[in-house]
Amino acid sequence: MKYYVMVIAGILLLALSFPIKSKVIESAQSEQSVYRKAIQVPNKSDFDYAIETEQGNLITTGELTAINPVKFSEMNKAYLAIKKREQIYTRHTRTTTDSKGHTHTEVYYSWDYAGDDKIQVDNIEFKEHLYKSKLFNFDDLFEDIDADKITNTKPGLFGGRYYYVSGVRRYSYEIVKNKNKVSFIANASKDGLKPQKNKSEIFLENKSIKKVIADVNQSVRTSIVLFYIIFVFVTALIEYGIYSMYESM
Repeated sequence: MKYYVMVIAGILLLALSFPIKSKVIESAQSEQSVYRKAIQVPNKSDFDYAIETEQGNLITTGELTAINPVKFSEMNKAYLAIKKREQIYTRHTRTTTDSKGHTHTEVYYSWDYAGDDKIQVDNIEFKEHLYKSKLFNFDDLFEDIDADKITNTKPGLFGGRYYYVSGVRRYSYEIVKNKNKVSFIANASKDGLKPQKNKSEIFLENKSIKKVIADVNQSVRTSIVLFYIIFVFVTALIEYGIYSMYESM
């Protein structure tokens, strides 16, 4: 009986998998189609023409430059964008029980997350065009940097990776350099350069156009593989549950 139920469950799961698989592939292929249909404009002249004639979706690459780089007050260097993470040395207690059943209260300290702060330039330049920085998403361009490279902190026990405001407060940093080679997909409309439809920002990538398109194509294959891995795992889990239920009866 249990094998009969397991076979029926397997058939039902397989039938259910087809529409789910179709939706997964359809979603991945939809994005792939957008990139395939977008015009590639790596050169400034082609980019200018695409913007002037409102060509729609385009993929471009080039150097993006900060206008009036910014910095936090403790820093001696300025950048296109900076993230600062704060940590506080915090006292904690925990209760433990020894082998004799006696409880003890232990005190320990750790550096705990206490918040983030972020600043970025107001404007950037791309292919001799000036744009508001809020039009773009810089997440892919951030990189870690040691505090002693951008502040007066000295390398050593209390320097290097962190900037110590005091013995119980410190900062770590991520920066976006003032000049970056980027690629992105965007929309050239009557309003100029804009994010794609249903997007709030233009996402910058530290890749070539060829690599951007290759990654999008790979995402379709990855989506299919992930679907099958999840499907096999869920099916095995359900089948094992059915088998275990009958074994315990």
